[in-house]
Amino acid sequence: MVYRRGPAEDKMNPGVEVKEISKSEMGVWVDIVFAAFGWPTEWKAAVEKRFVGWMGKGGKCYLAYIEGKPVGACVLISLVDTGRIFAVGTLEKYRRRGVGTTLTVRAVTDSIRHGNRLHTLEAVKGGSAERLYKKMGFVTDHAISYYVKELCAT
Repeated sequence: MVYRRGPAEDKMNPGVEVKEISKSEMGVWVDIVFAAFGWPTEWKAAVEKRFVGWMGKGGKCYLAYIEGKPVGACVLISLVDTGRIFAVGTLEKYRRRGVGTTLTVRAVTDSIRHGNRLHTLEAVKGGSAERLYKKMGFVTDHAISYYVKELCAT
């Protein structure tokens, strides 16, 4: 999905604070992302290494807080005049409180400030994330199909 409008700070929840994190806070960020998406813990080291690498190249990782507690996370990576937003996730207990919207708006705002002309993210077709992003002004640009082949042990 792509976003081609201007800033959308009016959509942010004032009860949600979003902070760009440093590499030293990456462990908390990883814990929030893994809890939000239910990813296997075996992936943690590789995911942390990947995103720390992106931070070294100008990527921004964000944590969202409600009453001082980290409850959501996302990433912004800028490449070729395009801000790519990834891993927008909220802990289940804090969903439907504007955390994902506030994180996404912060990432888009920073992408605009960085000089990107296009702002993108991926969402599952027909899912709750797609509905959220459409409300924010994102539009579907193209669809991607993923194919999986299960391998059997012999």
